[in-house]
Amino acid sequence: MNWGQTDMLKVVRLRIMVMCAAVVVGSASVSAQADIDNTDTMIDSLTALLSDDIAPAQRLAVLEQISLNHYNVDSTEKYARMELALARQLRCGLEAANANRYLGWCCYHRDEYEKSCEYYREAINGYDSLGMRRELATGYYGLASALGVIGDDVMADDYYSRALTIYIDLRDTLSMAEIYRKKGYTSSHFHLYETAAGYFHRAYRLDSLCNDSAAIGEDIYMLGFNEFLKYRDFAEFEALDSARVRMLKAIGIENRHGDWQRRFVIVQDLMDVFMEIAKIQTGDERAAALDISRFYRDMVEEMLNVSSLSEDGVYLDLWQVNFFMINGRFNEALAVLKEVEKITNMLWHKEIRMCELMVDCYKELGDYKNALKYTNLRTMLDKETYKRDFAVKSTQTSANIDFERRMHQRELAAQHQKYMTRIAIISLLLMSALFVVILLGFLRKRKLSRELAVQKDEVLQKNNELNIRNEEILAQRDEIEKQRNSITRTNQAITASIKYAKHVQDAAVTSKEEMNRIFGDSLIYWRPMNIVSGDFYWAIEKGECKMIAVADCTGHGVPGAFMSMFGISTLNSITASIGPTNSAAEVLNQMRAKIIEELHQTSDSGEALESIDMAFCIIDAKQGLMHYAGANRPLLIARNGDIITCRPDRMPVGLHVIHNGPFTDNIIDIKPGDIIYMFTDGITDQFGTDDNQGTEKFTIVRLQNLLKDVSSLTFEQQAAAIGERIAEWRTLPDGTLSEQIDDQLLVGIKV
Repeated sequence: MNWGQTDMLKVVRLRIMVMCAAVVVGSASVSAQADIDNTDTMIDSLTALLSDDIAPAQRLAVLEQISLNHYNVDSTEKYARMELALARQLRCGLEAANANRYLGWCCYHRDEYEKSCEYYREAINGYDSLGMRRELATGYYGLASALGVIGDDVMADDYYSRALTIYIDLRDTLSMAEIYRKKGYTSSHFHLYETAAGYFHRAYRLDSLCNDSAAIGEDIYMLGFNEFLKYRDFAEFEALDSARVRMLKAIGIENRHGDWQRRFVIVQDLMDVFMEIAKIQTGDERAAALDISRFYRDMVEEMLNVSSLSEDGVYLDLWQVNFFMINGRFNEALAVLKEVEKITNMLWHKEIRMCELMVDCYKELGDYKNALKYTNLRTMLDKETYKRDFAVKSTQTSANIDFERRMHQRELAAQHQKYMTRIAIISLLLMSALFVVILLGFLRKRKLSRELAVQKDEVLQKNNELNIRNEEILAQRDEIEKQRNSITRTNQAITASIKYAKHVQDAAVTSKEEMNRIFGDSLIYWRPMNIVSGDFYWAIEKGECKMIAVADCTGHGVPGAFMSMFGISTLNSITASIGPTNSAAEVLNQMRAKIIEELHQTSDSGEALESIDMAFCIIDAKQGLMHYAGANRPLLIARNGDIITCRPDRMPVGLHVIHNGPFTDNIIDIKPGDIIYMFTDGITDQFGTDDNQGTEKFTIVRLQNLLKDVSSLTFEQQAAAIGERIAEWRTLPDGTLSEQIDDQLLVGIKV
């Protein structure tokens, strides 16, 4: 496409975006129906443009907006195909990739998963060649979803991981959490419960940072569901109780947010959880658990009556089976199970549950042959959820073999008892028939020996298969060991370079000796997250005034360290070039202008902009005044046992999306003995709690209380007390420390 067509396409896109915004503003409403009406109105307006004789570039932009905003599968496919054909004709790579992604979405919702994969791969190739990283991550996510449905779980997990890498770089917290939930569900499906719990906890922490209550509820539910599956596999009662607590908490959240489908799923699982509790309880505890389970069962039935989810009625049948079995009505339970067995479209977990109940019923009725039959069927279904590339569950295979052995021993014991009874009766009635009885016993034993020999061969064959799998795992372990050694050597080289960079950064910041010279004494609590830091402090004495700054740059580690060096250099340049000034805001204003100019920041860059959060003070001790300007960083003053808080402007030093006005110069009276504290958010945002659950932030309120308690101590004692309190906050029940999430810096000076 030539330059003229490119300019024209940009103009058309802008005009269509304005038109779409006008439609939405003109008919705004808080209801979901109003949102649908607004979208329909916008699409109708765009569709009308296609009937006009418009330029190809303008037609392509209109088709892009229609395909993007249409929620009907058939209509989306129609306009996406038109967009794809025109984009290829005009050689517009971005629109062609978008059209392929829309077509992949359509095929996915039509259950045409192979075609969906093809379209998503075309979209991915287009985005990759154009360097569109966010769109590339969206393509990876769509392809992974389709691959997961068709059973290619290994490739699905790989593409989820690729999308996750991009979202981490883009700091897209919500998308990161969604992928962690996907990976957690896959791991849970393959019985990797500890791995699944790790993914769900990561999603929970990310959603907590965003304060997304609906997503937090889903994370808590998935943790409970994972515990419930773990209980089903290993009968760990602690896992069952954990599932109960988490699911009750999740349903409370969903009742507030009103997600009907997720609420329906949680209610079904609560029905099953309390039924399992009833099975292991007795007396009043069993009755109470049954009442609660029945309450949720009635809720499921009510929700089914107002929905089209008829296949989920199987849950009600399985609940009825459990109820009959708890009350000893095994024949009635078996009759219901036989009706459930006729349903051919059950999901895997429902069919597995049906087999487990069949085994329990037949065992209680003494029919061990059918019990063994459904044990083998359950084992076969369960094996379908195990993949070589995820894990080899040798312990469960051994448990299954042991179960079959014990079942066979019970069968032999029953047959032996029957045989002995016959011998006793025949001996009393007719001794002459002894030879016939002995002959029958001999034939029966020979038959049993043959059966045992066959079963022994089967066990040996299974053991050989396990040995082969173990050899494959050992080979993979050796390869992983080689890769780990290579990574270790690389990390050592990188760490050595970063440690040297630490010496450079330490030389750039104001030394402890210089701080003591300027202010008499000082408190410096500095804990970088990754050797080098994105936080820094700076001080200088100019005439009668003393200047000090504490700053938190974008990022941490090496990227943050580069930004901190740039910040120190900029402060030195500004304070050296300006004349005598008492305006802290003037310094921040000049620094922001310098950052925007040097880093070439523009409001239409579309990417995260580098910036610095900073507290800056100019102290004139002779006049008893302090000028303070804050960019997202507050100031605390300890005076006579109290803490005074000075609030900052809500914008950084750098280009901001919304706020770019001048900074406020706050003039504060200071008194001898006042202690001025400046700090970064790495301390207040650190996760941990007093009860060691690891889910709360330290917060500025706790920091204020801590400084209030230690302000009467020497600065050396204060630094030790602050370090001890934060370490105590991060300490987990097992004695380890929770992860440090950011650089930590606190500076104190005394007037």
